[in-house]
Amino acid sequence: MPSFYRCENEFGDPCTFAKENRKIPAGEVKTSMDGSGPKCPGKTLSGKDCGCELIPLGKVKKTSSDGNWKGILIVAGGILAAVAIIWFVIIPMFSGGAAPSISVQPGTLTFPQPTDGAASGSIQISNQGEGELIVTKIQASPPFTTTKNELQIKPDESATLFINFSSSSTESVKGKLTLQTNDPEKSSVIISLVVNEGGSKDPWWIYQQLETSSKILRTEP
Repeated sequence: MPSFYRCENEFGDPCTFAKENRKIPAGEVKTSMDGSGPKCPGKTLSGKDCGCELIPLGKVKKTSSDGNWKGILIVAGGILAAVAIIWFVIIPMFSGGAAPSISVQPGTLTFPQPTDGAASGSIQISNQGEGELIVTKIQASPPFTTTKNELQIKPDESATLFINFSSSSTESVKGKLTLQTNDPEKSSVIISLVVNEGGSKDPWWIYQQLETSSKILRTEP
């Protein structure tokens, strides 16, 4: 014997139980004396006894509201599954673990003749990789300073970083600029910084330094 029933008297003088889509426990139904199915114990909208024959819940038709909710849940589940596939499977396949690649020019920054103990220069940082380049730390050794502490550079783009020098010394000064990056092959890049006011140096010292490091200026035998 079913545990629940439903009344389908929804037309004419409808049963309130039918309108409410109520599940009627077997213990509340009226037993028919003529051997027919159990009768609805509810009232109609006009206040009369319903007495309509009940339908076992296992055979009741799905209501529109139940169907709609189940349909919504199925669609929502499908959307979530599609998003998960795109996020965890398709995107990694196309990205291929894209990585950035840093390039810095020049490798040695030689400052112009200081004026009142101050000078400035710049380097260009380029991203030649396929992923976003993040320079997480930019640090210059004193008396050099930089205008930024970090940079983010998209693929095939570049950024200019300015470096300032300030010192009362008349001697040549050397320092370095350190860049910490997310480049898997160059996590740390060091650029040499050179300043000279000519106080104790041969005036040709810059040329001599370039001559020893440049293939263009070097004289081959």
